[in-house]
Amino acid sequence: MRNARVEQWVNANRAGLLTRQHLLEDAEEWDRQGRDTSLLYRGTRLAVARDWAVTEGRDLLGGPLASAFLAASGELEERERQTARKRANRLRRLAVTLALLLVASVTSGAIAVQQWQAAVDGRQTATSRELATKSTLLAAAEPDASMLLAAEAFRQGRTTEARGALLSAQSQRLAGVLPGHRGSVRSLAFSPDGKLLATAAADWTVRLWDVSRRRRVAVLTGHRKAVASVAFSPDGRYVAAGGADGSVRLWNASTHRRGAVLRGKQGAVTAVAFSPDGKLLAVGGRDATIALWAPDTSKRLARLTGHGKGVENGGVLALAFGPDGRTLASGGDDRTVRLWDTREREALAVLEGHNNSVTTVAFAPSGASVASGGTDGEVKLWDVARRRLRSDVDSNPAQVRSVVFSPDSRLIAVGNDTGDTEIWTVEDGQYVTEFTGHADAVLTVAFSRDGKRIATSGVDRTVRLWSTDTAVLTLRPDAAQYRVAVSHDGRWIAAYNTHDESVDLWDLRTQRHIASLPEAGELTWGLAFSPDGRTIASVGEDSTLRLWDARSGRSLAVLDNHAGMTFDLAYAPDGRTLITGNNDGTVHLWDVCTRTRRATLDISAGTVYGIAVDAKGTSLAVANFDGTASSGTSPPNGAPPRSPATRWAPSRPPSPRAAAP
Repeated sequence: MRNARVEQWVNANRAGLLTRQHLLEDAEEWDRQGRDTSLLYRGTRLAVARDWAVTEGRDLLGGPLASAFLAASGELEERERQTARKRANRLRRLAVTLALLLVASVTSGAIAVQQWQAAVDGRQTATSRELATKSTLLAAAEPDASMLLAAEAFRQGRTTEARGALLSAQSQRLAGVLPGHRGSVRSLAFSPDGKLLATAAADWTVRLWDVSRRRRVAVLTGHRKAVASVAFSPDGRYVAAGGADGSVRLWNASTHRRGAVLRGKQGAVTAVAFSPDGKLLAVGGRDATIALWAPDTSKRLARLTGHGKGVENGGVLALAFGPDGRTLASGGDDRTVRLWDTREREALAVLEGHNNSVTTVAFAPSGASVASGGTDGEVKLWDVARRRLRSDVDSNPAQVRSVVFSPDSRLIAVGNDTGDTEIWTVEDGQYVTEFTGHADAVLTVAFSRDGKRIATSGVDRTVRLWSTDTAVLTLRPDAAQYRVAVSHDGRWIAAYNTHDESVDLWDLRTQRHIASLPEAGELTWGLAFSPDGRTIASVGEDSTLRLWDARSGRSLAVLDNHAGMTFDLAYAPDGRTLITGNNDGTVHLWDVCTRTRRATLDISAGTVYGIAVDAKGTSLAVANFDGTASSGTSPPNGAPPRSPATRWAPSRPPSPRAAAP
């Protein structure tokens, strides 16, 4: 045991002696080297030397040199520790500064991007609104440009103005523009199936167009001068065109190959028309004659004479076959419309009335009427059976270039020198609407066989397609329409007009005028269909409630409201109760079956201008003259009415106005 302790002491003492020996040697070398700081102890060596000095005592250091060496090493270590601490603090501050700068830079960048985006959005919004405004201004005169501007406005920014312009553009009737001709487009015709459109122009060509795709299918050539007239054969197999070179050329509509060339002695060809069975082709010329050809054999069958050449030597200017395939109508520069029997090869009638050249004629599909138009600006409808003037159409007095009937014979389209195409009713000669957009005179108009498309062309070298699917129901152009109501199933529409104080009823599916409900009363303010669509109710200034049969237009009842003017009414969902809002601040509930008043609700807030009933028929809302809206319970089965449960008022009530809403 003693030997082990001795051995342990010796080993420990040996380590201390080695530490002392190294310390003394290192101190001497440090001193010899001019006390170079690179020779001083650091880290673990300094810690070991310090521990030995503290444990064994500084007396064993062997003099002041070793003590100075240790002291200098300690001071150096402290200085290096302080330097490292300062460096760490500087790095920390630098890191914080860099982080703050990074945050500031990112924030500034984000703000700059936001400002840039805001500026871009602002410019796009301004551009969108400007384009939308231009689109609205051009809607009537240049609908195609209006559509393009509306689309670009919406692309630039989805502003309220752009959305409105785009929706308005979609409601326009222009379906497409077919450019390409290098001269005025003088004639056009739809194929029987409506898929193709043939156009003839002063550029000596006939072009075929795919109507649905708005693309050109073919260019038919061969004429050496302007082409004046074009027509499809009834079976759609052939296209015939006549021109100023005196020839009539036929092409296969499918293969576009040239067929027969018909040449007569009529000089320039002004008009061509196929008979409904396709066995005859009528050709009008400047020599004032009409040649009848058999297109299958290319033989001329007859020559009809009677027209004079006219003041301008125009000869025959227009041709149209009747649906019977036998009667032919012609218009000439001699100011007459003539009817011909193509079977007997003789004239049937000479219809006089125009004061200048008759430039266009059209047979109604029903065969009852012939329409004619001329450079005197007049459009006339002739009774074929009686062979006399039936009526004049009060169209624009500009020179008329084309007239055509709709497939159902109800409407007539008129193209004139103003660049507009007007639509009129045949039965009573009422204006319906007009298509605008051509930059110059409209030379020809055509309806597709299904009536869904109208094609127009003119001096501006363009062909325009119009959709008739967007209905414009205009019965009396000089009347203001005060109130409109639509049946719950969307089938019927009723509108009151001031022309004769009647209510007009239309079928929206067929766009036909069904009936006029006479004596609706002075200034009808309210109209409503019953939920089943069978009854129309109206109220107005004369203090009466009127009920009508919506199908026949027959008056069912006239009830005295005893409340002054009545501005609005509404049916309960079950159709058994009718509610009216009155000028004296009351609301009346009527039993539709017994035609009696069941209850009166006193609103005590002035004139009632608006009424609405909830879907269950249990609650009623009214809008009052004092700027408030009230909600209450509708009294069932004639029970006493309840006072309004809730009343709302806008932040700024409207100022009082005259009695009219």
